[in-house]
Amino acid sequence: MKKIRAISALVATFLLVAALSAAAAPRSVTIDEFEYDGRKCGDFTYYTYFAKLDENGWMSTPCWYPGGNQEPAAAPTAELLAPFIPAEYTGDVVAETLYRTKFMELPDAPGKMPAGGYEIMAYDMPPEWQAEMNSADLFIIVDSEGKAVSADHRLGQYAGNYAVTLAQDYAYSPSIYALKLTHTPLPKYAVTASAGANGAVTPASADVEEGYAQDFEVKADEGYLIKSLTLDGAAVAEAAGLGAYVLTLENVTAAHKIAAEFELAPLPTFAITASASENGTITPSGEVTVEQGAEQAFEIKAKEWYVIDKLTVDGKDESAAADAGSYVYTFKNVTAAHTIAATFKRAHSDGGGGGCNAGMGAVALLALAPFVLRRKK
Repeated sequence: MKKIRAISALVATFLLVAALSAAAAPRSVTIDEFEYDGRKCGDFTYYTYFAKLDENGWMSTPCWYPGGNQEPAAAPTAELLAPFIPAEYTGDVVAETLYRTKFMELPDAPGKMPAGGYEIMAYDMPPEWQAEMNSADLFIIVDSEGKAVSADHRLGQYAGNYAVTLAQDYAYSPSIYALKLTHTPLPKYAVTASAGANGAVTPASADVEEGYAQDFEVKADEGYLIKSLTLDGAAVAEAAGLGAYVLTLENVTAAHKIAAEFELAPLPTFAITASASENGTITPSGEVTVEQGAEQAFEIKAKEWYVIDKLTVDGKDESAAADAGSYVYTFKNVTAAHTIAATFKRAHSDGGGGGCNAGMGAVALLALAPFVLRRKK
């Protein structure tokens, strides 16, 4: 019985991470089946077996000859193939199944196929079919526990055979698939971005495949904000006034233009609360808004016959203002909120010997002076 080549090459590039973004997956995967002379590969299978290789790469034991104990494996699904489709295949993919077989349980087969090298052989395959097998891109083994792996390959010791390396033990009995992948790339659309001074849009341009999404980060330099952002001339209102914004283009089906302008960010402001009791004023009063780094002066002024009793700034006495008729306090390099409060008192107390009461006492003494003098005569 003539030995025919069994399984072909493995594609060079696979998905390295299972949880890739949607933009790195095919838009569609169609499963097809190779047909030759009116027969599909799933209609039957050829006698196939695994032979264990020794350290020198020669066939040794164990060697499994399933013989008639094999059947066509179940047709592959898009879910089975997804981890093995190259990441750059983001368009439509047709996976043509060139060969699929499932080894049945054998009484003398071990529970697991040990990791290592194997030679795979098949018989009675028509040469034309074999030639088609030469174009296979993907070789997948699915063990009886449902674990699917791809296997490295090289030509075997004999014509038509392939040697494969299994990186770990696999539960017997396996299903074997050889497939050819055809990728139809999607059209791409150019998205260009421009940015004014004091900011940037990243990326500045991108070719986006039809139906896929693309993020553009709009970011102002330190001390600046986004003044305006437009997509194809239409304003993206929610971006204005922000330091950074991510514009996501969903389901791209045409070329687009993005434009961003930036402006100096206003300085932070802080409130200074100013208050004064009766018999005096503080100017300005109430809640006064001051920009960061600026200064603000407050004039404290007592009414006539009154002086400043106490001036407190953030709860602490400003002793220099006490007993003054007026005083100016200045907050410099404002970087936080503050309070300033003033109270007032009469200029002199009743027992001080001065002021109005003292004058009235002098008048009374002068009025009594003639009376005293007349009695001395």
